[in-house]
Amino acid sequence: SGSTCLELAKCLVDAKVKVICNDIKIANELGGFPHVESYIIGGLIRPGYFSVGESLALEMINAFAVERAFISCDALSIETGITNATMFEVGVKTRIIQRSREVILMADHSKFDTVEPHAVATLSCITTILSDSALPSAIARRYQQAGCRLIMSDPSSGAR
Repeated sequence: SGSTCLELAKCLVDAKVKVICNDIKIANELGGFPHVESYIIGGLIRPGYFSVGESLALEMINAFAVERAFISCDALSIETGITNATMFEVGVKTRIIQRSREVILMADHSKFDTVEPHAVATLSCITTILSDSALPSAIARRYQQAGCRLIMSDPSSGAR
């Protein structure tokens, strides 16, 4: 869920993929793409954010075997891993990580070396981190030295 995942969803217009999401805005975007088979996880809707969470969502995730999960975060640090500002989506993110063979974290440079109160997962649960080129090279090196596979893109290039 969230703006980063919505931007990824917009790139799937011509892709032939199956997508599981917990965000009404993302499901709405994917619903217009003829080659995308999309599933929305049900549960309680977070007002103003349009993400879905709570226990019903967790039960529904158990029905899927996930090849590759793309998730976002509020904060990321080597010491505490992935953290969120609210508890609402923690269970969904944790469960999807557990059900996935590969986990790709999308985090712009502002999320690195920050911590929020609610733990989602350790860095060892993440296969790859995608970030933008504004991430300082010293920070990128520290995460790579900690064992993270880090891929950076240039958002100003317009490439998707």
